[in-house]
This record gives sequence, structure tokens and C-alpha cells, in this order.
Amino acid sequence: MIEPVTLFSAYLATKAMNSKAAAKLVECLRQSAAWYFAPLQEVRMARARAQTALIEDDTRTEIERRALTRVLFNETRRQKNIDDTLRFTVDVLPSTDDISDEPIGPDWLVQFFACVQDISNEQLQRVFASILANEIVKPGRCSRRTLDLLKNLEQSEAATFTTACSIAVHTPDFGFVAIPDGRAHGLPVQGLDLPLLRACGLLTLQPVDNLSFWPGAILHLCDGGRLRIGQRGAEMAFIVFTTAGRELAQVVRCAAPQLVRQKVVETLRHWYTDMEIVDPIVQE
Repeated sequence: MIEPVTLFSAYLATKAMNSKAAAKLVECLRQSAAWYFAPLQEVRMARARAQTALIEDDTRTEIERRALTRVLFNETRRQKNIDDTLRFTVDVLPSTDDISDEPIGPDWLVQFFACVQDISNEQLQRVFASILANEIVKPGRCSRRTLDLLKNLEQSEAATFTTACSIAVHTPDFGFVAIPDGRAHGLPVQGLDLPLLRACGLLTLQPVDNLSFWPGAILHLCDGGRLRIGQRGAEMAFIVFTTAGRELAQVVRCAAPQLVRQKVVETLRHWYTDMEIVDPIVQE
């Protein structure tokens, strides 16, 4: 019988993954959730053969055979979803050795795989994969509550949130993520379904009207550009992400069109006239 993690370790080898992050991933799976997956492992195949035999048993009623067929189909689909998510995780694992030695909690891992087993949409699988990779680097970046929220997002809701992230600014530690409320200055906030994102638990219910940044503060844009506040400006309104929204914003990959990025900068400059672009915004 093949050990559950052996085949996944072999997959890592085919990707030339021998980093500390890859080793930690394998160890997490071995210690806490190895029984959840193992692509094509003998135990799973043996179980499948046994279930098939039960389905074909002449003593079973028709409804029992249909029930067993459904269970086998569902579990096979769930296994594929888990396997796909793990492969996407390998693709985004960092090569650096600056990885926390703190293990991922077994309860978090169990809930993670309980969520991804029912996610077949590739876009959401990749988001979950990035979340797992982030947890490997530093556990505690994403709560179990946020995992459940992400699992229940519709594809259209996820797309709307991605758009929101494309016009958001954040501080380096993701302690603050928000959208400048620049509706009066041409920023396309009005094109977003803000009530939808609030209903999903990703945005706070009301804009915050009295936020300002201290001189030297660095604001990050979705495209990797950075803005340095030269002097403290007037207070301005922001549409603020919830804790779950901030956690998910860490892993959302998005790129705003050049015009939208410039509108973000112009909106901020309305309040912070002394503002420096630290990293030039790449022209499309």
C-alpha cells in the first residue's frame, strides 16, 4: 500500500520543489490531514472497488445501488477538487526559506479541506491555494470564519470583490484595506455593487469619514505601485474592508486598467497634494 503523502511528494519532485515551504506542506499533510487526499492512492482505489462490488451486488435493492453510486461519484469529485487545489498550491509556494516554524493548526487544515472538497471552480480553487500557501509562510493570516465565507461566495460575487480590490489601497501589513470614496472625483466606485459586498460580509456597512495618514505613510496599490504621503492631508472618506475582506484581499490577484489606476491616484491627491509615487505605475 502506498503511503498517502508519497504520491503527492512525488508530484512536488516533478515540479522541482524542494524548498522549506514545500517540506512544510508535506509535513502538514502527513501529520494532520493525510487521509483527506492522496492522488490515485491504493487505499482509495481499493475502497472504490469495494463500493463498486456493493453496487453490483444482486442482493441490493435498486435504490441502494443508486445511493452507493451517488456516494462514489460525489467522493471521487471531492477528491479531484482537493487534488487540483493542492497542485495550484504548489504553483504559488514561495521559494524562500523565510518560513515560520509554527505549524498550521490541525483544525484549520481539516476545515480548509472540508471547504475545498466542494469547490470545482478553478478561480476559487486558486484563491484557496493562495490562502494555504500564505498559511504555510505564516499561520494565522486567514481565519476559519473567512474560509467558510469564501466557500459560500458565488462566482459573480467573487468577481465583484476582485474589482473592488483593483481600486483599493492598503498598508504593508494589510492592517488597513479600503477603497477611497472618490465618487465625486471620477473614481468608479459607483460601478461596484457595494450593497452586495456588504451583504457578503466583505465591506463594512458605512464608509469611514475621518481617516488620515501620517507623513511618510506608504499606501500600496493593487498593481504593486506604492504611494508615499509627504504631509498629513485632510481627513477623507474610505469604504473599508471587513476582517474577512482584508484577509481575502491578501491573495486576490487583480490588475486595474491604467485609467482606473490613475483615477485612484488622482482621488488620493485631492486630499494629499504632497504625495510621491514611490514605484512608477506600469503603463499598459
